[in-house]
Amino acid sequence: MFLYSFGGQNMDTKSVDNVKLLKFWATWCAPCHAMTSVVESVLKEDSFSNIELVSINVDDDPDAARKYHIRGIPTLLLVSSDNEIINTLIGSTSAEQLKEFLSTSS
Repeated sequence: MFLYSFGGQNMDTKSVDNVKLLKFWATWCAPCHAMTSVVESVLKEDSFSNIELVSINVDDDPDAARKYHIRGIPTLLLVSSDNEIINTLIGSTSAEQLKEFLSTSS
């Protein structure tokens, strides 16, 4: 079973029970690169180990960006296991703010 189709490719996820963090970014976006290390660091913490990261380059997959109405990057969408958007975060953020954002998944 697949949950997403990006760039015409079906994307398998670890588990249908996982909450997903969709990270929309681009190679030319400096704040996106800064957010990468923050996101990866926070998701390594035990309290967020149930969240699966799905990274989407808006230049490589503009259809995904349109599907989710992405207007600026970096944008993070927190998506429930039943594919409902729980929360949205636009722009660069600190680790503490990201943890607060991710806490809305529980």
